[in-house]
Amino acid sequence: MHRFKPLLAAGGILAAIVLFAPAAGAADIKIGVLYDLTGAFAAGGSKAAAIGNRIAIDMINEKGGVEGHKIVEIEADAQSKTDVAINEAERLLNDVKVDLLMGVFSSAQCVPMAARVDAAKKFMWANVCVASAVFKDKNLQYVFRPQVHSDQFGEASCSFIAENAKSRLKKDVKDIKVAIINEDGPYGVGVAMGNAAEAVKAAASAVAPSNSDSGVAWAIRQFVLAS
Repeated sequence: MHRFKPLLAAGGILAAIVLFAPAAGAADIKIGVLYDLTGAFAAGGSKAAAIGNRIAIDMINEKGGVEGHKIVEIEADAQSKTDVAINEAERLLNDVKVDLLMGVFSSAQCVPMAARVDAAKKFMWANVCVASAVFKDKNLQYVFRPQVHSDQFGEASCSFIAENAKSRLKKDVKDIKVAIINEDGPYGVGVAMGNAAEAVKAAASAVAPSNSDSGVAWAIRQFVLAS
């Protein structure tokens, strides 16, 4: 298991680098790696993510790099502060001129940073931050993320309760009361929104398809025309 996680990280980083690798004969690939190495987020997981990032880059370089190009990691400390994270991101992209920005633990940092990076038409690969707000309704073209959105965590937890209500709790799902408690930030709000939407669907007597699947037309046929 300990070997498996670095391999997953290496695979994700390699995929990102292949997308943004310089042309043949160019110099080393410079990656700006931005995590919280100090402050509250460091012990919460950001420092561990930075170590995993470093291990993955070392593994790739040991195998010859990416198409012969060595990866050069340029590390920066966001200090668990959103303003510092944005300033460091701009420094790495504009002054150091890295080929790709990678990392970011905090969703509170990731939401404004992703918008700025995309507007500048620079590349960013978000490794950890999962808030749905990073991408929702943004149509980002230069920012990428390999993992789930935070609202999917909320949806999954409520779906689990709905699926196991009768067998485990001996209750009908409509008789179960759920308290939704979340931290007031992009990540927590995203999870809570997923909780709320899935809880409503679980308690509803009918759930219409999405708008993309003609949900309004379905509802009209089901409840208006049929009556």
